[in-house]
This record gives sequence, structure tokens and C-alpha cells, in this order.
Amino acid sequence: MKTNLAELYKTEPNEACRLALKATVKYPRHKRINAINELLGLYGTEGIRGEWKNGIWRDVVGAYCKTGDRNKPTVLEIRDDYGGSRFFVGTLGDWIECNWEGMV
Repeated sequence: MKTNLAELYKTEPNEACRLALKATVKYPRHKRINAINELLGLYGTEGIRGEWKNGIWRDVVGAYCKTGDRNKPTVLEIRDDYGGSRFFVGTLGDWIECNWEGMV
């Protein structure tokens, strides 16, 4: 029986996020965060804005699946300067605390 990740997210959000990452590993980077959001049944995705750095404005440095609570586990995508991304499970609140100086 296939696990419904949206239902699993209600009781085991970390596990549901991990399984959503695994299920979408072959998706193109630009479509992956939206696919994960749909699998988890969350509230859409939102960009993470950056700062002025090295002569360029780093407007969107990543994205995350909105949970309605910045301290609830979600999937975050952080983009690098070379067109790649790193996807991981964490909380938006923890990420902001660790990267506050880079936030606008």
C-alpha cells in the first residue's frame, strides 16, 4: 500500500519530508519544491530573499514549503551561485536563525 505523505505529515513530518525528497530526487530542480509541496499537502511555496553581495542583488536565494508554522519541519531548497540547489529537511525558523545576516 502506497503511503499518503500528506497524512503521514500530520503525525511524522520529518519522515514525510524525507520520503518526499526521495520520491522527487529525479525531478528538475525548478519543479521539485512544488512537487514536494503537493505530495505533503502543504500551503504552497515561498521564496527566501537574500542580500546585496559582491555587487549583485541576491534576490531569491531559496524556497520552502509553507507549513503555517515556521518551527514545523518542512523541505527547504537553498540555491548556490552556480545554478544548483541543495534540498533538505529542517524548519524555516532554524534556517533564519542560522542565516539572519543574509536575510533582507
